[in-house]
Amino acid sequence: MKAWPAVAVGLAAALWLADEVVDQPPPRPSPRAGREPGPPPSANGLVPPPVGRLQGGRRDSSSRPTLCLQPLGSFGGEALAALRRDLSRDGPVVVMGRVPVPPPAWRGAGQYDGEVILAALADRQPAGSWLLAVADVDGTKPGRTHAFGLTAASCGRAVVFARRLARGTSVAGYHRRLVVTARHELGHLAGLGHCDDPRCVMRLSRTVADTDRKRPEPCRRCRTGQR
Repeated sequence: MKAWPAVAVGLAAALWLADEVVDQPPPRPSPRAGREPGPPPSANGLVPPPVGRLQGGRRDSSSRPTLCLQPLGSFGGEALAALRRDLSRDGPVVVMGRVPVPPPAWRGAGQYDGEVILAALADRQPAGSWLLAVADVDGTKPGRTHAFGLTAASCGRAVVFARRLARGTSVAGYHRRLVVTARHELGHLAGLGHCDDPRCVMRLSRTVADTDRKRPEPCRRCRTGQR
């Protein structure tokens, strides 16, 4: 199996994170001659990849990039199938071959660093696609006790940590938590920031109870950009 590349701390620190608003976004490159400038930054300071237009208050998913669903470690089976079924409603989904959780991401106490995982997955992501990794482990990032997911929005990559989502619920409840968390991270890839509506999928979850309160879709304000 192909060895994971060494990941420098500086590279991980350069990632856009779903759980934070980055104070200083990187400078945008000048548009090439003969091309129109790209989209302006969204409310959270990120420049979203092209994902279609809003039609009737909902985002047209016909031009959403292909979503590559990347299982990590032992994640798979019914949970992977349920997640694929749900996310396929919004556009094409390709399930990639399972690979190990990158060993450099290990942080002890059963946790893995999401920033390092996102950086290490760069060579797994086909050009022009989004990549959503799901790992049956507990995740974290510097300064946090845990994380349900992280997003590198400028790179089109995200990761969901499933271990805590499976605790204290039924199989159906676990699958719902996976969908809600995945759709939250994909919302960040589409340029959405966090929302203060506790029922909106873009609400920041600090506990699984927060996740259980959320619907698996954005609220009207997030869908229409009226925030």
